[in-house]
Amino acid sequence: MKLVIHKILSLSILLLSFFHISGQNIISKNESITSKIPIDYFHQEVFSQDGLYNFTFHSSLLFSPDSNYIFFTTQDTITFKKTIRVVELNIDSIGIPKIADFSGKFSDEVGWFSPDGNRIYFFSNRPVSELDSINNTEGLWVIQRNGLTWGNPLPVTKPSDIKWDDNSFYISAVLPDSEGTYDIYRLDYENGEYTMPKRLSSTINSKSEEYFQCYSEVGKFIIFYRFNKKEKKERGLFVTFKNENEWSIPLNLSEILGLDLGFRAKLSISENRLFILNRKDGIYQINSEFIQGLNNNISRWEYFGQSPPGSSPEIFAPGIISGNGRMHCFPATSNDLKEIYWMEIPPKIMYSKYENGKWTEADIPDFTKNVVCLRPSFSNDSKHLYFASNMSGSFGSLDIWHVQVNDSGYSVPVNLGVPVNTEYFEAQQTFTKNGTIYYTGYVRGKKWNRGILYAEFSNGKYLEPITLPEPINIIDSNSIDYTPFISPNEDFLLFASNRHNPSEESCRIYVSFFEKGKWSSPVNMNSYFNFDKDSRDPYISPDSKYLFFSSDENIYWISSKIIHKIKKELVGKPN
Repeated sequence: MKLVIHKILSLSILLLSFFHISGQNIISKNESITSKIPIDYFHQEVFSQDGLYNFTFHSSLLFSPDSNYIFFTTQDTITFKKTIRVVELNIDSIGIPKIADFSGKFSDEVGWFSPDGNRIYFFSNRPVSELDSINNTEGLWVIQRNGLTWGNPLPVTKPSDIKWDDNSFYISAVLPDSEGTYDIYRLDYENGEYTMPKRLSSTINSKSEEYFQCYSEVGKFIIFYRFNKKEKKERGLFVTFKNENEWSIPLNLSEILGLDLGFRAKLSISENRLFILNRKDGIYQINSEFIQGLNNNISRWEYFGQSPPGSSPEIFAPGIISGNGRMHCFPATSNDLKEIYWMEIPPKIMYSKYENGKWTEADIPDFTKNVVCLRPSFSNDSKHLYFASNMSGSFGSLDIWHVQVNDSGYSVPVNLGVPVNTEYFEAQQTFTKNGTIYYTGYVRGKKWNRGILYAEFSNGKYLEPITLPEPINIIDSNSIDYTPFISPNEDFLLFASNRHNPSEESCRIYVSFFEKGKWSSPVNMNSYFNFDKDSRDPYISPDSKYLFFSSDENIYWISSKIIHKIKKELVGKPN
């Protein structure tokens, strides 16, 4: 554990931003609010296009806990050297910025203050000793206040060099479980040492880069900067709210505020002000109550505006998807929750999108018209939609196909090809974050000769499929084991099975956990939520909040916490 933390603290390539949870030490002397959205310039004479901002790029605004000084970073637009500057705040004026006593020789960038205001942590490429050369990357340093002056900067090499009041903080880092280049993690101090960095959920972290900015203890929200080189809509400052211990789908704050180039944000100690650095024209301030107010509208549009379920199954979207004599699979949902695809009988795929503040009328995608298409599902990045079809070019009775999904529509359908697709039946596909596919396919000796298989993805192609052994597939002429859902981390598998009563075709939802290199004995989930009816097509929503499954002509949903409850009860029990 200590070795991991040491590496995080000493290698800046693993640590981009590092902030104390209790809030950033910033406070504004300017309380004016003039626009409809309560946002205006902060000390325009210094931090706008007419001031210091005009000739150098600056970032990392930091206020001292006593509210008397502002520290910030400037970067020369030619040499790219970073310098820490300081400016004094008076009651009714602001001083002239100057280079901080400890900066100027090397490339430095401000980080944060200690809670008592006597230490500044910052990033620098300065050598650890006079015998060393200047570093190519920035390490973490700390400097101690001695009265009115500052001491000598010291490198931070171990966790004990960092001291907090509440011993918790967030970081943006590249670690083995990171999904993007940089993801956001939280570390807590427990039992005399720091915990392993805990990656925040995929609701926040994505294939894009996420850089932590600030956390509000009062408003229970995180603001972070997201960058995606290809997708413009995935760039800017985002805000996510913690509701019932779950993080909400992030809102694009830069878009809401009209600050297309906003990329840094900090909160005041009292959390009544949020400061945003906009690349274009300077620093803005906004009443943080406006940010908290955004939470009032969160989640109302998600999942067709349905009220979230609890610990008992409820019919999902009655009259929209469920009911009306239809038969369904599950609602395949994009990562941003703004696209939902499902299947109806006779076999066809339907979809709806959340656009311009409302859900569109259900329609048939262009690529599925006039052909049999069923059981849609998204890739982990939501850029491809997979489905089963017997359209021209298929090898068997049903093959797995996919199309690319983009703003302009869909690409031409592409057959997944061999070795996954065969002369038999392949459908009900589901994917891990590493690209491994689990699906229903040909397994000789089972009911309908169908069972659950998987194929790993390596070097741009799928390897030879493998039939999951017992206890997942029971090789018996009466056994049904199909419609799998694999978790992105491949740590649990959901599927439908009749093993509770092999003499009938009525199925229940089962869960198996991958532990110590093998799958645990599947557990009948229906018995936990008292649903004694035929159940198939399990699916976990991309925000990990809900479990969906189909029964008769309806789709049901329930809190996914049931999975964690079952696993907790199984701890210590033999398979």
